[in-house]
Amino acid sequence: MVKPSREVLAQRSRKVLEDSFLGKKSSEHPRAIIMAGPQGSGKSTKAKAMLKKEKNMTYINPDSTLIALNGGRRKLPDENPEVFDASQRLTERIVDHALANRFNVCLDTSIPSDGLLTRMKNKGYDVTFVVMTTPAELARKREVNRDLTQLK
Repeated sequence: MVKPSREVLAQRSRKVLEDSFLGKKSSEHPRAIIMAGPQGSGKSTKAKAMLKKEKNMTYINPDSTLIALNGGRRKLPDENPEVFDASQRLTERIVDHALANRFNVCLDTSIPSDGLLTRMKNKGYDVTFVVMTTPAELARKREVNRDLTQLK
């Protein structure tokens, strides 16, 4: 496996950041939907269905950021730690940019930080918190299937 260079990571990061806000407008009364739950719980599926109706909402998904930085391949953190670290930093930058500019956001996360919720509230966001509850066996099966799909 060829790891992307720093230059390639920087180019991909710029594109992801730009693409995250294409066609989106800031809001006088910004909203945030936080989709929380373990991997494989259905957060992304539910968020994508909801976003079909919510056109002016920026979807922030750390997994999508990781895939974009890794050239379209889903990787586990221990397989490529540089890309994983870069994707975490980029996701934080996307969130920071969204909050600073009052974009409506849908954040897909396993565990949101208290600091993030406080920042959103302090910026005047109306925050909806959605906790995905999925049986552990089903969530794990989905995650394994997702990983296997990437190997094909």
